[in-house]
Amino acid sequence: MRRFLLLLGSLSALVLYMLAIATGYADAMSQHFWLIAIFSALLIFCLSFALFHQLWKLLRDVKRHVFGARISQRLVRVFTWVTILPAVFIFAIAAQFITHSINSWFGEETSEALERSMSIAKNTLDNFQQESLQQAIDFAEQAQNGLQRNHDAGSVINKINSQHFSQILLYNSQNKIIAKHSNTDNTLPQPDDDDLPNTPNIDKQNSNIISINNTLYAQSWQRIHTNDAVYLLFLRWPVPQKTVEDVVLIEKAHAKYAELTFNKKSLQTFFVVTLLMSTLLAVVFALLTAVFFARRLVAPLMSLAQATQYFRPT
Repeated sequence: MRRFLLLLGSLSALVLYMLAIATGYADAMSQHFWLIAIFSALLIFCLSFALFHQLWKLLRDVKRHVFGARISQRLVRVFTWVTILPAVFIFAIAAQFITHSINSWFGEETSEALERSMSIAKNTLDNFQQESLQQAIDFAEQAQNGLQRNHDAGSVINKINSQHFSQILLYNSQNKIIAKHSNTDNTLPQPDDDDLPNTPNIDKQNSNIISINNTLYAQSWQRIHTNDAVYLLFLRWPVPQKTVEDVVLIEKAHAKYAELTFNKKSLQTFFVVTLLMSTLLAVVFALLTAVFFARRLVAPLMSLAQATQYFRPT
């Protein structure tokens, strides 16, 4: 019986450890939470069966008036109350604490803070885009002045301070590239022909942000008029890495919060089931151990009583 208790105790400790890990929603083992919970229920059933078997043997000894059986029965009663009452009290308090704690995680203040963070991140990108767009407009005006003086298109682009831009492309009226400049060793792809806008429809606010090779870039199309021709200027420049990191961090936090909010009930269920399984495992194993040791404590008395029968006077 002692080895059996050691085996069940080891299994109980292992199951509790696995449940504690699986309760972590982001952990890989959380995918197997219910499988671990079912195994925990089976272990509780085995412990309960062993407990009722020991209690049945104790009640049988009491009915047969076996010496020491009533002492064991009283000890089991004491151990039962001492085990169950604190366990029930702790379970009730912990369950309430878990429920209120999880509800506090998803309060209005947290949601509003994340929404404002997202708004700040968007405004940061918008401000950068507007500042860079103004530089693109200034660049287009300088290029226009150079082209009106019949300067070579390549020299016009190279003479202008273009260090701010990662890629510059100048198209003629037939949408052919007649000049280009790059600060990235020509690693950035050129716009597809389908992406070329209709030149007359371009306005001064034409700008957007795209992701290329996991890097954010702002880009803009600018129309250039000269005395005898119309040109299309394409400009692309990188978003500062610090800005990108802040925006990505905020977006990840917002997405994680949305995921947890969607799975709020499941998260509460995970915690409560883990708490319930832990409590039941602890209580049933403690009662089984109490019954075993209660019978072991009175075993010497039973042996002594049996031995004295041989010395009774006849």
